[in-house]
Amino acid sequence: MDEGSCLRREHDLWQDIYRQEALLKEAWTLQKDHQMHDVRDRRPIDAHATFERMENAWQTYFETQCDYEMAHWGAGTIVTTDRPYCEIALIAERIFWMRGLQRMNLKEMQE
Repeated sequence: MDEGSCLRREHDLWQDIYRQEALLKEAWTLQKDHQMHDVRDRRPIDAHATFERMENAWQTYFETQCDYEMAHWGAGTIVTTDRPYCEIALIAERIFWMRGLQRMNLKEMQE
């Protein structure tokens, strides 16, 4: 297997983990909105809509960041390996951030 194929497989694995984390976070936002709807005298926060806006903004950042990094290389062959590295790094960073929020959410639910 060549480096490009290996990186694509690793990228796909990270992307799958990211999708799972995003689904968990989305489920939490729906639950949070439902809980807040039941509390009187509290303004609903609309966590789900905020989550969707945040994810859309992150997707734009993700694509633009790697586009910018690839612009340094022009049309060279290094783009075939550096693009996946860029995307993997950003996806991994996002996963760790989401997992940190998940730990905070679990702690909140236990209190």
